[in-house]
Amino acid sequence: MKILHNYLGTYIKDSTSWRYMLVVFLLFAVNSQITAQTMMPLPAFNNVYTGNVRGYWFTAPTSFIITGVRVPLDAGSGTQNIHIMKINDPTPVTYSTTSSNFTTLAYIQGAANNVVQSVNILVNQGDIIGVLGQAGTSNSYSVSGGPFASTILGQAVTLNRLLYQGYITSGPAPVYSWEAGTAAISRVELYYNSPTPCTGAPNGGTANAPALACGNFSLSLSGSSSASAITYQWLSSPSATGPWTPIAGATSPNESLTQTSATYYACEVTCTNSSLADTSSAVFVQSPPMIAPYYEGFGNGDQPQCWENESSMVSTSISNYWKFNLAPGYGATANGKNPGEYAWADGSSPYPDSMVLVTPEVDISQLTSPYLSFEWFSNNTNTPGFNVPLIIWVHDGTNWNMLDTLRGDNDEWQFVNYDLSAYSNNIIKVAFVTNNAIVTTLQSQYNDILLDEVRIDDCVSLGGIDGVFDICRIDGSVNLNDNIITKPNGGGEWSFPGEPTFVTDDSVFTVTYLPAGSYEVYYVERYACYDTTIATINVYAPSSAGIDGVDVVCKNEPLDLFAALSGNIDLGGGWFDFTNTLLSNSQPNAQPIPGQYNYYYVADNGVCPADTAIVNITVLDSCDFLAVGEELFTDVSVYPNPATSQLSIVNPSNTSSLKIEILDMNGRVVLVEDKALNNASEATIEIDFLERGVYTLRVYNEEGQKTFKIVKQ
Repeated sequence: MKILHNYLGTYIKDSTSWRYMLVVFLLFAVNSQITAQTMMPLPAFNNVYTGNVRGYWFTAPTSFIITGVRVPLDAGSGTQNIHIMKINDPTPVTYSTTSSNFTTLAYIQGAANNVVQSVNILVNQGDIIGVLGQAGTSNSYSVSGGPFASTILGQAVTLNRLLYQGYITSGPAPVYSWEAGTAAISRVELYYNSPTPCTGAPNGGTANAPALACGNFSLSLSGSSSASAITYQWLSSPSATGPWTPIAGATSPNESLTQTSATYYACEVTCTNSSLADTSSAVFVQSPPMIAPYYEGFGNGDQPQCWENESSMVSTSISNYWKFNLAPGYGATANGKNPGEYAWADGSSPYPDSMVLVTPEVDISQLTSPYLSFEWFSNNTNTPGFNVPLIIWVHDGTNWNMLDTLRGDNDEWQFVNYDLSAYSNNIIKVAFVTNNAIVTTLQSQYNDILLDEVRIDDCVSLGGIDGVFDICRIDGSVNLNDNIITKPNGGGEWSFPGEPTFVTDDSVFTVTYLPAGSYEVYYVERYACYDTTIATINVYAPSSAGIDGVDVVCKNEPLDLFAALSGNIDLGGGWFDFTNTLLSNSQPNAQPIPGQYNYYYVADNGVCPADTAIVNITVLDSCDFLAVGEELFTDVSVYPNPATSQLSIVNPSNTSSLKIEILDMNGRVVLVEDKALNNASEATIEIDFLERGVYTLRVYNEEGQKTFKIVKQ
């Protein structure tokens, strides 16, 4: 560095020389990066294909280390997206079947164009390696197709066409397929080195295998020491703690095995240079019968392990069997789920086929209330009502028993469940059968059948906690998901059976049109069976204190404040006087001083906003309820009340010299009668000229008086 510094310092003023030296230096660095590693030979370039990602796969003829990868410049100027995987299937699956049985060794996203991407991946002899790569979404297609003869470390290797029907710009490929034949290989440069000989104690790494296996399955190692001169010996045991037994012939990092019972596996890794060894972590592989509870969600786009997929017709068509990826057609396309998240039976040709999908054996003896549940989808929008049936069978260990036949059209997934108590303590299998022959060829084509969320489990409460919520009707709605209840697991649905449309946007409950009262809204989760949690919604009408009123009274006269109000009045509120002091009841005495006084009634139900009504009391100076004369008129009465045209005043005691006076609610005198009750026991007066309303009738003489509230209709 010092020599270079001095050299550059000598020529620092010569910008042309400086730029030349810098370019030479960079080219030297890049060339050193490439030449320090060997590139596996690829077929020559032919053309650019823009679309789904492509690549190649091969079986490693020897152990080596992948040190770098690059999408060639001829693929275009887009950023590099590269996915390197170790395929765990004994033989890669052929298109249009897909598989997710692989381990991602490296995923490179959005890397600079035409730059070798450094990796450090040990590949063991016998590993099946897949490479997918694009510049943006463009592939560098080869002039000759697969299989292509290449070499690694001087040993022959065959490159075969690999594909994924999608892009890897936002993530690694979820599945892969091998397309046999001579179609073009997508060119991705692969650089490698020989592994360094091992020394000391090796690292056993991690054993990998499917959790469930029927027939052949793959064992593989990850994270073990990257070196040569290492040997491998796979071990098996019925227990995680041993004893461990060597598996004859299983001496490579990747092995294909079969088993008849659940087994633990581990691999002993030995460095022959040091004679030291290490054992990998163990992996457990289950074999049927499965022990309930059992669940299958079809989430990886591939046929689940140990499921049987059969057809009544002999055909190689992919439409002849249940599928686990791609998208159904017609009315089943818009089913609300993504392709690869469910199983489906294609109603298209060949016709008339009967497709059968069978679960592994499941031991339900451990369940106390065994149930089968699943979701299914059928929606024939082209020929509604002409439906392919989905027939459910249960095998009890000896015989097949038909459980149900499902048919119909619905634009939503349907949940069904069945009591399996008749099969308690048995080992069962469940078959899902479609029969296209029930309908015509065209009707069958329009009616794909979808299946998801298969579960065999106990029907038990999931532990939800009911809740209560108070709401004022004028608030309009409440979001039921706002912690009113404690949900068991989540993922359920709200329902209000009385008025289903009152629940909108999945959880918004509209109360605008509900009378005041309590209403139960149900949150239903579907597991092995339905589990319901209840939200009790107490709807309150807006608080109502009534319509304001007025009254005219004598000094000290007892008041009836409620009588002065009209309209709808909520009882249970509080009365406040003109000093804003809470009254003990609604019948205080009028003030001893003439004037106008306001009394306030406040109605508050504790949920809605409070409402206030005002009663204006006019206290007359012309009378006093505490005067002695008030006691003289106890037997005087008035009828009818309300009245329309006439009013009768009864004076049983013939009290002498009685006069009559009527005042409106503003205290103005509107009628005076001096003679009608003079020494008479009853008198009638005409009031038809009065406006409708409330008036005060005053009966008096020089000794005292009595007042009445009358209503003119």
